[in-house]
Amino acid sequence: MSFWFDKVYPEDRDRVHDSVYDAINDHANNWSPEYRFLKSDGNYAYISTGALSWKMNSGHLTVLLVDYRYYQPKGY
Repeated sequence: MSFWFDKVYPEDRDRVHDSVYDAINDHANNWSPEYRFLKSDGNYAYISTGALSWKMNSGHLTVLLVDYRYYQPKGY
């Protein structure tokens, strides 16, 4: 996951990192942060992520659905 975290904007990285591991450790069913992510052209895009997970009774992750969306923040 470090490859992915390395592409998150430095000012957003700690917050996003903490929220990912909080969601994992708390066995959250959803996760939806907003952050800036480095594009291949060297610019950052504003991303809104939505992730849903379903687990079996054993607690093992069975399905993970992730949706990434670009957005333009208000005032830009």
